[in-house]
Amino acid sequence: MAAMLSAVDDGVGAILAEVERLGLAEDTCSFFMADNGPSRETRNWMDGTLEP
Repeated sequence: MAAMLSAVDDGVGAILAEVERLGLAEDTCSFFMADNGPSRETRNWMDGTLEP
């Protein structure tokens, strides 16, 4: 989970830096939403086939 959060943080930072670079920050509202995480294939420990 920490790696996923770090990747999201890097991506959001890059997006917001570009918005700032383009001079659009004052006219921009940013909304970030999430679903239930990665696909089942990448978290298949929930079905008992892998340890968490």
